[in-house]
Amino acid sequence: MATYDDFADKLIDKLGDTKLGKNLGPLIDQLKKMAEAVREIDTAMTSLYKVTDETNARYTRFLTDTLQNAKNLGRTISDLIEQTANWAKLGFSLNQAEELAKASSIYANISGVDDDTAINNLAAAMKEFHIEAADSIKIVDKLSNLGKTYSTSSASFGEALGVSASALASAGNSMDESLALIAALSEITQDSEEAGNALKTLGERMKGADGESAIYSNELSQLSQQITSFTKTANTPRGISLFTDNTRKNYKSAYQLLLDISQVWNQLSRKNQSEILDTLVGPEYSDALAELLSNMSQAENALSTSLSSSGSALESQERALDSIEAKTVQFEAAFQSLSNTMVNSGLFKFFVDLGTTGVSALDSLINKIGALPALGAAIGGTLVYKKVGMA
Repeated sequence: MATYDDFADKLIDKLGDTKLGKNLGPLIDQLKKMAEAVREIDTAMTSLYKVTDETNARYTRFLTDTLQNAKNLGRTISDLIEQTANWAKLGFSLNQAEELAKASSIYANISGVDDDTAINNLAAAMKEFHIEAADSIKIVDKLSNLGKTYSTSSASFGEALGVSASALASAGNSMDESLALIAALSEITQDSEEAGNALKTLGERMKGADGESAIYSNELSQLSQQITSFTKTANTPRGISLFTDNTRKNYKSAYQLLLDISQVWNQLSRKNQSEILDTLVGPEYSDALAELLSNMSQAENALSTSLSSSGSALESQERALDSIEAKTVQFEAAFQSLSNTMVNSGLFKFFVDLGTTGVSALDSLINKIGALPALGAAIGGTLVYKKVGMA
């Protein structure tokens, strides 16, 4: 079935072919842009229809809300709808996807990542750390606050978290602990990607898996025995256990284990230090982990920063909206909203109701209007000729 903008295109093209249309060139160009803007919205909504099942009233309400949300978020309407559709593809309801699209839009705005990356990073964190859609903005708060506090950007934090989240979560770390380790290790390596991969290896080793193949190669009890034997000192004669108690059912998070080891690190022999590093991350990341164990206070500070991040994302968003780029996007969103209102107005609905016959009639009418000047000239010439003959 033809849409309103299909008919708008026909009307605009036919009008442009007339003498009147050629005199109104700039206006015709703007009308074409409006039709294109509506087509972008229509395409995005079609994507949303494919992955959701809602009533017409709900879709209408969604579009109305999105027209306003897009301008407030500094996003185009079509992009915001596409983000909502992409979240829905991941299994979220329309209500959840609508909320998640706001969070990913803010993250994209303040970090500079594209929409797909923003969705992927947030989705990975939500899945691994069991975060509900309503709390998704808290992830952005943490990434924003850490990005403002440390030399690593919020985009890099998100990327590193996406790489290591599964392994670190499986090894018992909270999202705050994971981000704290990323922050501290990134400060040391000056490379968030390396930090993410190192922590991924650490997490996999701690759950008894090989760092490269991710195939389980050690029992946790065996790993704990190794760590215990390498961390025996005068202050810790029994060494440091991977487990939290004697039941050996609950084990420490990577963050807590490293914190415990760091407290006796300088008391260990170089051989034992080397054995611990090789056991936890292997030779590739040994130097970085050794630096971290010597400076775990950085991770403690980062943990405090992550835990006190509430509201940081919206603060960063407000600053981002003051940029020329954001103002330009807001103007584009406003233009899309105006275009959607104009093209779906009574004028174009009238032509839609006419259907194919109506379009044909419209074509004929405009063609005749366009031919009037020529027809008038022909008639005038005939009359002049007849007057001359009569004379």
